[in-house]
Amino acid sequence: MNPADELRTAAAALRQARFPAAMTATASTAALIGARLPLADWLDATAATLDANTHPGWQETVAPHPLAVARAINGTP
Repeated sequence: MNPADELRTAAAALRQARFPAAMTATASTAALIGARLPLADWLDATAATLDANTHPGWQETVAPHPLAVARAINGTP
């Protein structure tokens, strides 16, 4: 899987996540839940930029921070 695809996979996971206990969440947990959609948008936008402007072999070098976030979400190294 190339880096742009990793970003898209993480964005999809964020959009599909469900939080049944959100009604009783603490303020900090509620803020994290609320941040998932803007974060997914950021990951998708970064993936689109990488696809448009970067060879797949260089994508990891160009976007290390978004990839770190995506890999944490995807549970991959």
